[in-house]
Amino acid sequence: MAITLAVFEGDSRRTFVGVLCATFTIAMYAAPLSVVRIVIQTKSIEYMPFLLSFSLLVNAIVWFTFAMLLKDYYILVPNTVGIVLGSLQLLVYFMYKKMSSSSMAGDTKEGTEMHDLEQSTKLKLNNESIV
Repeated sequence: MAITLAVFEGDSRRTFVGVLCATFTIAMYAAPLSVVRIVIQTKSIEYMPFLLSFSLLVNAIVWFTFAMLLKDYYILVPNTVGIVLGSLQLLVYFMYKKMSSSSMAGDTKEGTEMHDLEQSTKLKLNNESIV
């Protein structure tokens, strides 16, 4: 950002910094989409933290409201994208949470044994890494 003081002047500096910040803000909101892909592939919300998705959505809504008051498009546009992406993430979360809970209710004895084996393996790996 300090380089922009030397390279750009006036409105061109504001435009450059605004576009740069908007790009990074959109990247921040898009980052959890890699986890959404995993959730869809595995049909499990195990790797998708609810509070992160919820916090990003709330953050986008607050900044969107602020941008509307200021009529600042450099804040408004990326946070509109953030609202859309955050809503998508929560939609996927609740869709697969419902699927996960219904499939867990119908677990067979074999499925429960496999889950127990996975948990004991994880526990052993954690204990080995601590030692």
